[in-house]
Amino acid sequence: MTPQQKAARTRKRRKAAKDAYEKKVKYEGLFKIDEKKEYYDILSECSKREGYSKPTCFCCKMNDWKFLVFDHKTKRPDSHKGKSGIGMARKLQKENFKGIQILCHNCNTGKEIYGTKHCPHHLSAKGRTRLESVKLPFK
Repeated sequence: MTPQQKAARTRKRRKAAKDAYEKKVKYEGLFKIDEKKEYYDILSECSKREGYSKPTCFCCKMNDWKFLVFDHKTKRPDSHKGKSGIGMARKLQKENFKGIQILCHNCNTGKEIYGTKHCPHHLSAKGRTRLESVKLPFK
């Protein structure tokens, strides 16, 4: 690929990203409102299986659906790679939510940062002791 072709491709990608951002701003992130509703309904179905009346973080019990995501309890299978959003939600629903939990973004990110199967709300006694050893609060 020539330098001119690379530059043209870069300009095209930047314009597409800018257009997508402007559309997101214009519609307050609610451009595909029908897909948001479907995602909410799938979140609700999964939550109801766990005994909640509406979409809820299985860890901290936060229930503002706009901040909830599906989380794999174990390693994400290859068949789920490259999927996200409504596409992933539909696939999980077809698979009866096997190995899935709903987490808020805080719990999901905490799980990732701490490299554990659980978010920091559920640190082990050893983890709590380590926090206390340097005078860091648990909550």
